[in-house]
Amino acid sequence: MDSKKMNGAMTSPAVAAVDLISGLSDDVLLHILGFLPAASDVARTSVLSTRWRHLWELSPALRFAVGPLSDADVAAARRLVPAVDSVLARRDAAGGADADVKDLEISFPHDRAADDITTPASVAAWLRFAERRVTGAFTLELPFELDMFGRSRRLLPHAELPRSARFTAMRLALGGADLAVPPAIAARAAAFPALTDVHLSHARLDGGARGDDLRLCSLLSSSCCPRLRRLRLSHVGGLPTLRLDAAATLEELHLRHLTGTWCLQVDAPGLRSLAVEETHLYFGPEPEATTRIAAPRLDALTFRYSHPGGGSGGINLRFNGGRVEELRLASHAVHGGTNNAVAAWFLRQCAAAADRLDLIIEHEDIMKDIPELLNVTDLRMNVEVSMSPHRAGASLAKLIAKCCKAECLSINISDQGRNQCVNSICICDQPEGWEKETISLECLRIVEISSFLPCEDQIRLMHLLLSNAPRGLTVTIYKQYEDAKDLDLGILGFRGRWSYSGPEYHRSGFSVRYEWTPSKRRKVVEMNKEEGKL
Repeated sequence: MDSKKMNGAMTSPAVAAVDLISGLSDDVLLHILGFLPAASDVARTSVLSTRWRHLWELSPALRFAVGPLSDADVAAARRLVPAVDSVLARRDAAGGADADVKDLEISFPHDRAADDITTPASVAAWLRFAERRVTGAFTLELPFELDMFGRSRRLLPHAELPRSARFTAMRLALGGADLAVPPAIAARAAAFPALTDVHLSHARLDGGARGDDLRLCSLLSSSCCPRLRRLRLSHVGGLPTLRLDAAATLEELHLRHLTGTWCLQVDAPGLRSLAVEETHLYFGPEPEATTRIAAPRLDALTFRYSHPGGGSGGINLRFNGGRVEELRLASHAVHGGTNNAVAAWFLRQCAAAADRLDLIIEHEDIMKDIPELLNVTDLRMNVEVSMSPHRAGASLAKLIAKCCKAECLSINISDQGRNQCVNSICICDQPEGWEKETISLECLRIVEISSFLPCEDQIRLMHLLLSNAPRGLTVTIYKQYEDAKDLDLGILGFRGRWSYSGPEYHRSGFSVRYEWTPSKRRKVVEMNKEEGKL
């Protein structure tokens, strides 16, 4: 017989007879089962060996989930509910340490609601099991449905917040249920001593006599959650004021679509990232009722709000990694409105960390609300003139003065009109003589102005910049090529020399480039002043 065939005949049965898995200890096998993505996969391992037949019921992680909703998935979800009930009941009945579950996930489709998938009795039983048996992460995601305003419809009548000192993470999407926060939880110090991650969504709180809103705020604060690192609240109603005295460990806070929430007061010494989306906060003058954030380590902030029905005038503010992106400021007040209050609040939150500021100035004097931005070194402004023409020079000057450490200044004037404000009582050009004031520009090295208009307020702004210009400043103006002949360099010839070149392509199209450098005489005068000769 061929030796290769003989070896094959002898070794194949021997290899087949070796079971390297079943000989492992139960602890190792359970650890392996914990990596399987779903409870159904764990159950299928019972066909491998009699050793696995009942072992899967002791898996440290149980995950019950249905994928994107379809008719077949709805049917599968309806079958899954009694299976979940059965598995958890048997696990709970086992008692002792074997009944504990490290991670429990029960997740149902979220594309559209199917009211009859879950029942209040099943949900209550799952929550009670999690309280008693989950030692790590607990996830419960129920079907939900949103109305035209983005609010969760009430598909589940009632749910009670589970409480466990062993939770490390809790993710609850409750299908619009009325959420009760038991007084015993909020009153107990370190009620969740191990909890690091919380995501609560699609729930409603009773902000009245029951006081669930106040208890939730207390629950999420440092006294009850001393290790909380990430907190996300989404589509939660009945929380008019969110007061959060957070632990120093909290780094991420994300609030989205909080219906009826108008006041946000947060003390979070370790917070690094804050996002507030589709939540209509109040930014009025009353200090006790307005929005306040105390987060000295904040380095990322997002605030977005769209008007219901998709109307114009939404707010989109973003600060990330030292850069404030496309912040809109109004240079003209609307009587009785909050005007720049949102933008001013936004800048106060990131003033200590921002080193680059991108602005869009739309149409004074409400620039007084904007704080000094002492860390901004790169200031970029887009000027958009409204339907009613106004002078923007005074507003730009005041904003530049608040960024006294700026090294680079870029101004893009998007409107090409020549019309100026003719309203005798308008305050767009106030205070009188603003272009003659002294402002600190000692750090400024580069100024670039695109689509410059040779109108009065912009010429006055240019004179203000040049009269306060430090040594070594370079000023560049880009004028559209077809309009270049309208620019008289004589009106800009201020303590320096102008040169021009072009045409070249710039952001506003083909443009002529004008560059200003200080005159030699000015440099000599400055040197003599420094040496005390003048």
